[in-house]
Amino acid sequence: MARVSHLAMPRRAAEAQPPALPSAMTPEITHKSVLENGIRVLTHPMEGSRWAAIGILIECGTRDEAQGEHGLAQLTERVLFQGAGRRSGLEIAREIARTGGECGGVTSRDYTLCFARVGCENVGPALELLADVVQNPVFPAEDIEMEKRVILREMEMVRDTPARLAREQLLAGVWGEHALGRPVAGSPKALKRLDRNSIASFHERHYRPGRIIVSAAGPLSHESFVTRASDCFWRLKGETTPRLPNPGLWREATMRAALDSRQSYFCVGLPAAPCGHPGRHLFDLLDRVLGGGTSSRLYRRLRNELGLVYDVRSEYLSYRDGGMWMVEGTAAPEFEQQAVSAVLEQLEDLGDRGVDEEELWIAKRKIHCRLAMGSQDPYRVMRRSATQETYFGKTIPLDLIRHSVDRVGQEQIASAAEQYLCGSLPEAGVVCVGPGPASGDRAIAAAVGRLRRRRPRHVQ
Repeated sequence: MARVSHLAMPRRAAEAQPPALPSAMTPEITHKSVLENGIRVLTHPMEGSRWAAIGILIECGTRDEAQGEHGLAQLTERVLFQGAGRRSGLEIAREIARTGGECGGVTSRDYTLCFARVGCENVGPALELLADVVQNPVFPAEDIEMEKRVILREMEMVRDTPARLAREQLLAGVWGEHALGRPVAGSPKALKRLDRNSIASFHERHYRPGRIIVSAAGPLSHESFVTRASDCFWRLKGETTPRLPNPGLWREATMRAALDSRQSYFCVGLPAAPCGHPGRHLFDLLDRVLGGGTSSRLYRRLRNELGLVYDVRSEYLSYRDGGMWMVEGTAAPEFEQQAVSAVLEQLEDLGDRGVDEEELWIAKRKIHCRLAMGSQDPYRVMRRSATQETYFGKTIPLDLIRHSVDRVGQEQIASAAEQYLCGSLPEAGVVCVGPGPASGDRAIAAAVGRLRRRRPRHVQ
């Protein structure tokens, strides 16, 4: 019989020794240079890796869309790869394919990222290709219309995907017309109005040197990479336009979206601090305790003890302008109201009782493990460096993150739970998608109302 060893929790949380990061990644060094035109260049040497990731992050996302431009940030990113300079869209695809790698783009509410994953011998060609795509897009009219049709079909898929629909309804409900409340893809009506002139104007305004970060991770030399980046971007000039003011606005929302399905999907959201808040490590630990896996409070209570849900999880969403604690899950329609009420009870209980020693120890180990795994993936390292630069103006070493997590004690996390979970319960937003009873939203609104009467409104 095979022996099974169990990892015992130390008698004191302070005795816990989280696994060290791999020696190949320690000490962690991210180099930074600024080109003459203001473009920031970051490199993270990873000598043990056989491949590299290159990214060009533009500090421009859906939050930068003006009225009537909803969906323009993503449409611009999609069309970048349809032709640049003398390259057609097919030539771009073939060129990256010849390296054995891949390239693509990501649009978020705060930024746009164009990236490539390639073998270490192809870092230079991949950087030159991405630089051409970002600086010299052709924006072919026929490809713009094709991409609009693709995005419209993706919008239809969201309406047919209850979990994604519930999430989008929650964001729209609590943030309203704020950029955080709008889908990244925009709306069908707004998308249909966008044309080549819209895209070219958006690109001209926002794809400027002061908003561009070039980031790379892998077996590479910082000096050589900076020289290549300078060769690729020296022609790019222009003043950086100020980003649109986007003050946060949270409103209470309880709603239901009717859907003919066998299951009910729910989302519960609470206002939270934006990205860059000094307490972000506390929030990460709270998220692990609350809904981070099968050992979390939500899963144990709602799934294993009460049998109300098929699945339940939590997530801390943070952006430049605001944040949200979000709990989402799936339940049988007849258990929907009980499940949502149980979620609210768990949020309240976490604020009232705090966390015990073992819960906090496990949460810390989960974060350390996630950091260790991410430190070995060039793409994740590249993206982390770029996003930290845009949010904090610097790259934060993993050792500093680990030490910050280790220093969190039970009293600190209990105080954070009381302030940011219990204190925000009166402002909870709840969305349910599914068949459910017609009175379901009223019953859930009543449960939230009881919390509002029982707890004072907290002003962050």
